Amino acid sequence: MADVKLANRLAEILTMLVDGQSVTIAGLSEQFGVSSRTIMRDFDRLNYLDFIRDEKGIRLDPKSMGIMSTKDLCNFATISGIRELFPSLDRHFLRMMFDSTQEPSYLVKGRKSQDLSEYKQLFDRLSKVIQKQHYIRFRYHNKDYAEVQPYRLVNYKDLWYLAAVDQGKLKTFQLVEIKALWEEKNRFTTDDVVLQQIKNEETIWFGEQKLEVVLKVGPEAAYYFKRRDLVPAQEITKELNDGSLLVTSTVNNDKQIIPIVQYWIPHVKVISPECLQSTIDEQLYSYLGC
Repeated sequence: MADVKLANRLAEILTMLVDGQSVTIAGLSEQFGVSSRTIMRDFDRLNYLDFIRDEKGIRLDPKSMGIMSTKDLCNFATISGIRELFPSLDRHFLRMMFDSTQEPSYLVKGRKSQDLSEYKQLFDRLSKVIQKQHYIRFRYHNKDYAEVQPYRLVNYKDLWYLAAVDQGKLKTFQLVEIKALWEEKNRFTTDDVVLQQIKNEETIWFGEQKLEVVLKVGPEAAYYFKRRDLVPAQEITKELNDGSLLVTSTVNNDKQIIPIVQYWIPHVKVISPECLQSTIDEQLYSYLGC
């Protein structure tokens, strides 16, 4: 039992230090209900790390931090879009997740990302020019682009894109299709409005005119639409007496909504605009040979 208490105490002290906190012998002694001599022995057990002692207390030398802090891990989870997968990313949760002495309790399935191993060099080069705010030129779909301002590498539906300004217009370029990348020496000034547009837009179709689509979702599929958002910018506007739903979706391109409606046939139908449902019907009739 004593060994378990020691291990837990050392883990808690180490977590605080890795998180960049300054601690004191007296403060830790009071926190854990042990003597100052016991805390001093704990630090002797951690002597493989380099500590900085000043008027604030004891803190970990950043040079000896071979692992990321809780803040770093949360930041990575946010950037990579996986933070919402978990109910919490607090210190206790992260410690359980990264405990290599136990079998993990969590398993995420159904996420299949694009394999970029052969494009690592391109990925790294684009990351660096984005940080340096340098213009670039490249070839894309047999067309040459010059004086392009690279803003962000964006992952959308498990594919990577470059969000960049070309001739004053924000566009996206699929990463694996970018050829003959060349970095220019001149720099550009980042536009905060463009950055906010990239961050706030749910899709990669930047700057295109938005289209509001109204769907009628049958009672057989209503549960799934109420459980989570299945269409872009989903909003359930009305629940009908038979259990069906009226759902609105705001899209930039009809390609965002047509495949979803086709997947849920016959339980989902486009109410507005009518031309969109006509397009879906025509595609279905063509497929069936009618």
